[in-house]
Amino acid sequence: MMTINTAQELTLGQVVKTTKILEKLFDSFSKTAKDSKTDLLNQNYFNAWAAQNLSLPKSVLSADHYSFMAVPPTSPITATSAVLMPLALEGLLTGKTKSEIIKKKNKTYTLTFIYEGGRQVFDNLDNYAEAFHTFEKFKKTESLNFYLGLTTLHEQKLFRYLIDPVYVVGEVHNSGQIYPAREAGKKTWQYNAWLRLTAGLRVEGVESENCVGLRTTSGKFVHSDLLDYQKFYPLISHIRGLTDIKDAVLVHDFFNDGFINSDSLFYLPKRLIQNYSELKVKTLNPAPNGSYRVVSRNLSGCKVHIGVFKTFVEAEKTLIKYKITVLEEVFNIYRGFLPAHFCERFDKQLRFLKEGTEKCWLTILKSFPNV
Repeated sequence: MMTINTAQELTLGQVVKTTKILEKLFDSFSKTAKDSKTDLLNQNYFNAWAAQNLSLPKSVLSADHYSFMAVPPTSPITATSAVLMPLALEGLLTGKTKSEIIKKKNKTYTLTFIYEGGRQVFDNLDNYAEAFHTFEKFKKTESLNFYLGLTTLHEQKLFRYLIDPVYVVGEVHNSGQIYPAREAGKKTWQYNAWLRLTAGLRVEGVESENCVGLRTTSGKFVHSDLLDYQKFYPLISHIRGLTDIKDAVLVHDFFNDGFINSDSLFYLPKRLIQNYSELKVKTLNPAPNGSYRVVSRNLSGCKVHIGVFKTFVEAEKTLIKYKITVLEEVFNIYRGFLPAHFCERFDKQLRFLKEGTEKCWLTILKSFPNV
């Protein structure tokens, strides 16, 4: 009788487990790609491809909670576009979300997002906008956690597109070119931009993506490539060229994202930044008779008297509505000089701010993956 030592038993056990996992994954892939023309529908070819290009689930049971999708999502699913991910994460990324909003007696909101394979509840939120940004941060952090656990270049390359679709530098990093920090004895504008960015991130307590899972001061993370000047240089050169405004200023977290990457960097006019920031300031001036006087800046940047109102709520609504109107007018002045992906996102933000209703919130939620 042949004796099998412990090492051989372990190896055989691993082979059996891997085989069963691959069988389940092949069944899942076959259902997803049944209308596609791909060699991966042959199980032997699939097994060889999966063993080389996928981070396999840790157990046979957990394989039931994974699915395949193509990246980009609009492309056919093939050996070069297929990526494996947990069902819950796929639900987040593909926008298969439903929401339930409950207003409590203390005037705060509870927002429950239900997506395929999971749910997430956020409590004590002041408004819909806060809920929206909170869920956006949650989605990006979950995506980043998964991304950092991937072990193959195939998955890392495809999934990077999902968490950072506007990252256009690509293979420029591998060209071997060394980008200068100084030219003719002076710091390059790219280097100055990098110094200001990294200094701002330190002040705000933003950590590198490698710290995901740890407690941070801000609860935010930054893509590690932005902390590497040699990778930052070609990226910022491209981003600067997208904004045709001479005195534009670099902002790195305009939309209050949880994960700061190339998609979070914009060169914007100071006026637009100021008006957007002032939108959050709701200072009202009480009048002697107990009413409230509303004053705000007009399109020219001058303070104007808008009116006097009996209640705080009426005054606040009028002030916010006026500020949103001016903000939209300022935005329209610069629209043609700003990046298209910024304008698309800002338009959605404006629509939400102007309507400010649950109906509008749910409408925006339908296009959530693009926001």
